Amino acid sequence: MRRLCRRRRTSGRRAARALQSDAPILQTVTDPAAGPNTAHYELLVSNGVPIPPYPPTGNFLGATVVLLTPTSRGSITLNSAKPLDAPLINPNLLGTDFDKFTVREAIRAARRFVGAPAWTGYAVAQLNTATTDAELDAYVAGAAGTIFHPVGTAAMSPKGASYGVVDPDLKVKGASGLRIVDASVI
Repeated sequence: MRRLCRRRRTSGRRAARALQSDAPILQTVTDPAAGPNTAHYELLVSNGVPIPPYPPTGNFLGATVVLLTPTSRGSITLNSAKPLDAPLINPNLLGTDFDKFTVREAIRAARRFVGAPAWTGYAVAQLNTATTDAELDAYVAGAAGTIFHPVGTAAMSPKGASYGVVDPDLKVKGASGLRIVDASVI
């Protein structure tokens, strides 16, 4: 049974959904959602096409999918000892089987949504026709990006834990007199 996540309505253009509890991926990995009514992905429906390639003419309905419970973890490392050199950033988007599965399911859900009878005559074609897992993975690999507010680059962990970047007091582990007080610790 598919569950619809209840959320505050802001524009009436969002729908957040949880994976089916019998989804194959949930038989092999721990569910990263905060609870049984927490969504794994969100559909953002808009008037227009949010990512290239843009059609040359016409009016368009965009259905963007957003992974809300990613299990992939990226990294930020120093590029050199020079403080003004840019760091090496690897967001590692869709780096786990769970993330890839969930995005594929979200795309299929968006297609079912736009394929509903209410859209007859309005939604007449789709820009991407990938259907197999491999085709969807290839499409997503070329189109994926972050949306809205990427956070969490400096994980907080309990006092004394050997993992994480900061402790609950926001003190950077292994450094003296340094705290992180921005959204990276969320």
